[in-house]
Amino acid sequence: MKKCTYCGKNYPEQTQVCPTDGYPLESDQPPPIPDPSLPPPLPEPSWFDAQFMRTPHWAFVLAAMCIALPLLIISLLGMAVCKEPKARQNARFAAGVSVVVMIFLLFFQWCFRRAMAEMR
Repeated sequence: MKKCTYCGKNYPEQTQVCPTDGYPLESDQPPPIPDPSLPPPLPEPSWFDAQFMRTPHWAFVLAAMCIALPLLIISLLGMAVCKEPKARQNARFAAGVSVVVMIFLLFFQWCFRRAMAEMR
C-alpha cells in the first residue's frame, strides 16, 4: 500500500499520485537494504571530468584545427584537475592533438614566408 504525503489516505501500489489532492504517494514498505557484499557506489565525477569523459576524439581534433591554443590551455588544465582516468586520458589526447596542429601551422607559416621571400 502507498500513503498520500498530504492527506494520509492509503492507495494500491500501482497508484503514483493521490487522486484527491494530487500529492505524491509514499510506499509503506521500508527501502531495500543494500547488499554489503557489493562495492559502494562511485561518486559523481566533477563537471570538468564529465566534459572530458563525454567528448569524442573527433571533437578534440576539430577543436584543435579551429582553436589550437585555447584547447591546449584547457586540456593542460584538464590534465591537472581531472581525477577520472578516462578524463585525464582524453585531456592528454586533446593536448597532443593541439600541439601537433600548432606545429603544423607554424611549419606552414614558415614555408609560406620563405616562398614569399623568394618571390621578391
